[in-house]
Amino acid sequence: MKSWFSSCILACSLAMWLSPCLSRAQAQSTTSANETSDNDDETVVMSVFEVKNKKDSDYRVVNSVSTTGMAESLLKTPLPITVVTGEFLKDADLEGFAGALRYVSGLSFDPHTADGNQAPGAVSGGSSTVGNSSPNLNRFRGQPYNGTFRNGLKLTYGFYTENVDRIEVAKGPMSVFVGGATLGGEINVITKKPIFHRFNEVSFRAASHRSHKETFDSTGPITKTLAYRLIGSHDVRNSYRDYSDARIQYINPQLLWRPSRRFDIRLEYQYRNATGNLVSQNVASTSFYRDTFLNPPQYLLDEGKKRAGALSGVPFTIAEYQTRIGRAFGNLRTDVYNATGKWISLGQGEALTEGNAPSGREYNYYGPNAPFQTRVNLWELESRSSITDWLDLKVQGRYINTYMMNYYYWFGNRIYGDGSTPIGSGPGDGFRLNNENYDGKIEFALHKTWRYVGLKGLLGAQRAVEYRTLEAGAWDLSTKTPVLGSPNVQGSPTTLTGANIFNYFDPAFHNFPDVTHAWKGETKGDGVESQNERRTHSGALYAVGMVDWNRFTFTGGFRRDRTGYVTDWQDHNGHVTYYPLGSDNIQRNSVPDAYTSSWMYGVVMRVVKDVYLYGSYNFGETIQTGAKIAKTTYAPPTVLITPEEIRDNPFPNTTGKGHELGVKFSLFNGKLTGSVAWFNLVRGNIMVADVGRIAADPRNIGTEVDPNPDTQRPDVRYNIGWMMPIDGNKTSGFETDLIWTPIPNYSVIFAASHLTTNKLTVSDPVSNDPTIRMSYEILNGRPLENSPDDTLRIFQRYSFTRGKLKGWSVGAGVRYQSSQMPQANNANWGCVYPSFYVADANIGYKTKICGKEAVFSIAVTNLFDRVYAEGNSTYGAPREFAFTTRLVF
Repeated sequence: MKSWFSSCILACSLAMWLSPCLSRAQAQSTTSANETSDNDDETVVMSVFEVKNKKDSDYRVVNSVSTTGMAESLLKTPLPITVVTGEFLKDADLEGFAGALRYVSGLSFDPHTADGNQAPGAVSGGSSTVGNSSPNLNRFRGQPYNGTFRNGLKLTYGFYTENVDRIEVAKGPMSVFVGGATLGGEINVITKKPIFHRFNEVSFRAASHRSHKETFDSTGPITKTLAYRLIGSHDVRNSYRDYSDARIQYINPQLLWRPSRRFDIRLEYQYRNATGNLVSQNVASTSFYRDTFLNPPQYLLDEGKKRAGALSGVPFTIAEYQTRIGRAFGNLRTDVYNATGKWISLGQGEALTEGNAPSGREYNYYGPNAPFQTRVNLWELESRSSITDWLDLKVQGRYINTYMMNYYYWFGNRIYGDGSTPIGSGPGDGFRLNNENYDGKIEFALHKTWRYVGLKGLLGAQRAVEYRTLEAGAWDLSTKTPVLGSPNVQGSPTTLTGANIFNYFDPAFHNFPDVTHAWKGETKGDGVESQNERRTHSGALYAVGMVDWNRFTFTGGFRRDRTGYVTDWQDHNGHVTYYPLGSDNIQRNSVPDAYTSSWMYGVVMRVVKDVYLYGSYNFGETIQTGAKIAKTTYAPPTVLITPEEIRDNPFPNTTGKGHELGVKFSLFNGKLTGSVAWFNLVRGNIMVADVGRIAADPRNIGTEVDPNPDTQRPDVRYNIGWMMPIDGNKTSGFETDLIWTPIPNYSVIFAASHLTTNKLTVSDPVSNDPTIRMSYEILNGRPLENSPDDTLRIFQRYSFTRGKLKGWSVGAGVRYQSSQMPQANNANWGCVYPSFYVADANIGYKTKICGKEAVFSIAVTNLFDRVYAEGNSTYGAPREFAFTTRLVF
């Protein structure tokens, strides 16, 4: 049964659509609104902030704001920017983060971070996590990206496409627009705004797995100077996975007041509430581990001969060896190294497996009782004014209140050697979070032509404050009813109690266990730490200048950021308690304000009409804490480091450096547009071992690193470690994004990328101890995580405009990705996901009902039902269908 929210949307939508049909006078007197696109509206004077252009078409736009904050021609912007229009999303039946960006070059996706910002358990844009969580592995050009933005202000949590006019994907370091050292790029959602003519649209979408979505979008004038927009939707979103139900309610009212063509102010509110059951990753393959357990080779059994005492020279029996490695892959890894001199990882060269569950890859390892909720309340105010003919002003402010709750988010599903598939069993495998974010900026834009030279400049200031309260979960395993051990798990206890119910779990034999869950604040008393509150404040000053002279457009910008935060550990009443590490009376972790600088410069040169060469350089910084000197974990207590040494040897800030060269074009009267680019991205100040300084430290005399052969002791680990900064984690390569419209009713989108450099930077430890060198030996030579060398995406659509098929349209898309390692920087894992291609298709029909536009479409994703893994231990969805009806009036 549909909820009241869904029923209200359906009733409002039908009333909105049927009322013109029932009113003959209105039908005869109105110039059909569906003949006027939602994108058409009067052009306002403050064009320097207005991104829309009369030359925009369904899939192609002229301007972007993501590089400088000002509307600027894509052809004259010294970075590659791909714009995904709302019309394209409708035609291709795409939504959400991965859907909206599906046909953009150079992107690799993390399906377990479906909103593009955080995986379950990640609490700050994917950069920090709770418990055994997983970071955000979405990658642009092999690099992490700066995040998602909405109308130019950053979104810490979530990425939504219920209200999208266009999505600007800017790749490379966005030094001025964003700041920081992140190299991948950023995504800026430009939302639909109120307009001054009537436009109404309702739609209904029914899809596989009993999913359905009802939406409406209504906008128009209230008076000559006041316009409204109201967007709403109810979404029942299920997937092919077990227990995957989710429901999303969305409402977005807006008002726009434009008393003159030189001033407007817009106020909007957005409510989005997503609830449902979390869906786990799939099972990473560990066939080598399992096969070795079942049939241990003789060379590993012979490792038993190295035992001391009475068993010296006696190999392990099969039973002994199975006990040795059944639940301890580390023992197997050590034995392989001792026998062969090579370290191995779990799943090395393998990918994903169906697992042992009856439903195979459909099985959800979070079970049926893993609820989640993400509730967002957003208020946004934006005012634009044209002060003079050459000076504009924009003031923008936003408040977001976010509540997030995840009951369960254990990561790392795999089958152990003994046949069990352990799942999370520790306290804290759940969290709830309250976040309040205040963000605002003011920008002055200058635009003037002086002696045939076009001048543009922007000066801006931004200020943000964030309050985040985080509380972990508390599991009570003592109340769990004992269950029988699985006969499929060798060595399992006969009866499983407490944590063993999870440790020896076998999905082929056991029902998913349920637990009594509570929050720490409900189980801890007064004065006992149960949550932490973090208060972050940040600010920025930035400036951009552009000079358009003859054939050249010069762009330059600078940004100065300031960031600091304070973290308090509190009891359930919000009273500050002791720091959890036990330091004497430390109640607060305060990080003083730190400053970073970012800048960019670039040039665009018109070679011939509508063909432009461009080049740019971007530099950004991100705060990096720590000291170059550190005491090793195996150093004796008598070895000391002075506070002055730590103070005088801080880590330098992490830097991101990006070089870009390319060509942009708009050929054949705009029928072929796009760009071809070469890029080189480098992470600076990666800290690695400083071999020379370690060897020279007098506290390391008499250890393995002592350069004096008379005093060197190879069997004694060194005491003091030193680090030094180097450049690393480099990616370079080529990419292209093209739109070709040879005739008005046929369009092709082509996106491709190739990485020529894709290598993880790993610090070579000084020690000769094999266990200390293990991570280096495994990771050295690997690519960057979740970063395929090659991607290819093509989408094409043809509309029939005459004959018996008039009104029909067909579309087809193909997506290819080469092999990649989703956890390349994790020495415990060595999975390699093979290359894949996936085809999509859709068919549509446009007609009129009661004189109003009606569109019907059927979309099929993964047309050939291929089995593939896209990234981060998650299978791609099987073949799925969606039927959509859209009515415009």
